[in-house]
Amino acid sequence: MRNRKILFGTIILLFAITGICSIPNVSAAETIEIPPLTYYYYYMGYLEYRDKILINEIDPDGAINVYIMNGYQFEALQDSGGLIWNYLKRWQDTTYLYGWSFDITEDGDYYVVLYNKNILFGRTVYVDIGVRYYSPVASDNFFLGWLLFIILPVIAGVVIVAILVSRRKKKIPREVIVTQEKIIPIKVYCSKCGIEILDKSRKFCSNCGIKIIN
Repeated sequence: MRNRKILFGTIILLFAITGICSIPNVSAAETIEIPPLTYYYYYMGYLEYRDKILINEIDPDGAINVYIMNGYQFEALQDSGGLIWNYLKRWQDTTYLYGWSFDITEDGDYYVVLYNKNILFGRTVYVDIGVRYYSPVASDNFFLGWLLFIILPVIAGVVIVAILVSRRKKKIPREVIVTQEKIIPIKVYCSKCGIEILDKSRKFCSNCGIKIIN
């Protein structure tokens, strides 16, 4: 189906009253002339779900109607000689369109129709339209990029902080711990006479001579 997609189609000039038809080749970004009571159409190709029709700019020198139609609606328009106007989207009596998009919700052929309903005067119109095709690969790449550049750096930062904190705890010298333990003085007393043993290297009490039990 992708091979059938055409970004810009041929524009066919139809005179609704006389039935005269001409087939000019007009690019998607060009100025065209639309005679009174006449419509041009752009065949946007076979589009699929999530594609978009882009109305980049439509700038007429007077009011015109702009329509987006599917294949069935456009066939009805042609078969009726310009009398039946069914559509998916319409901009009525517009003098300027810029930066609009239309989301495709159902696969099929699609058209952009420009209609000059004035019975006396033609319209000079600058037209710039196109199609943006949906790409699942692009969406996956966007998610992957978001994952790589936002989520993973946050996770990495949390892990690095946790490692640094863990290493800081492990780097406390044993000497410091021992020194902190030695700060608390330990007093030894004779178990018989109760005198304080100042010289803790002695094995016997200097007062009563009993063996010191630590």
